Amino acid sequence: MLSNNTNPRGTTDAEPHSGTTDGAQGLLTMPGASSEPEAPSTPVMHTMRTFSIGGQRYGVDLAHLGFVTAIVAWCAWYGVDAWRAQKTITNLILIVPAVVGALVLYVVIALKCFKRVPPQSVPARGFTLATGRNPLKPGMASRIAVTMAMLLAFVIVGPTLGFDIACFAYIAAMLLFTGERRLWVLLGVPLLFCALVLYCFTQLLYTPLPLMFFRGNS
Repeated sequence: MLSNNTNPRGTTDAEPHSGTTDGAQGLLTMPGASSEPEAPSTPVMHTMRTFSIGGQRYGVDLAHLGFVTAIVAWCAWYGVDAWRAQKTITNLILIVPAVVGALVLYVVIALKCFKRVPPQSVPARGFTLATGRNPLKPGMASRIAVTMAMLLAFVIVGPTLGFDIACFAYIAAMLLFTGERRLWVLLGVPLLFCALVLYCFTQLLYTPLPLMFFRGNS
C-alpha cells in the first residue's frame, strides 16, 4: 500500500524548504525577511525657523532670504557707485532700470520667504517648518560655486586684460562647462555677443570700455 504522502517513486509530494508561505497567496518568505512592502522614501526638505509676533507664529526661510538679500545689496551698491561716478543719462540709462527691477523682484521674493504657521498647530519654542524646497541634487552646489568663481574672475580680469577678450573667454568657458561641445557654438555665440555689446556701449551709449582690440573705437 502506498501512503497518501508519497507517490509511486517513493518520494514525498512537497519538498521541505527553509522558508514559509505567506497566507493563501503561497508567496515564499525567506527567513529574516519582512513580507510587508517597503514604504517609498520621502525626500528630505529644507526647514525654516519660526518666531512669534503678536501671538501669531511665522516661519522664515533664512537661507533663501539671505541669498537674495546679498544679490540685491550688490545691485544697490553698483547703482549707487554708478550714480556717484557719472550722473548722466548715457551712464544710467540701463543701470537704474536694472537696479529698480532688482529691488521690486527682491520685495516679491522676500515676502514669499515668510510663511504663517496654521493656528491649529501649537509649536513649541524653536519649532521648525518645512520650506517646500527640495535639497540640491548631488554635485549641484559645486557647479554653482564654479560658475560664481568664473564670474568673479571675469570681473577681476576684464579691466586689465580687456573687456572684449575677457567677455569672449567667459562666455565660451561657461558654454563649455554647461556641456556645449559644438565648435561653431563655442566660437560664434561669444563672438556675436561681444560684438553686440561693444556696439551698444561705444556707438549708442558712448561709454568707453577697456579693450584689447579696437581701442580706437572705444
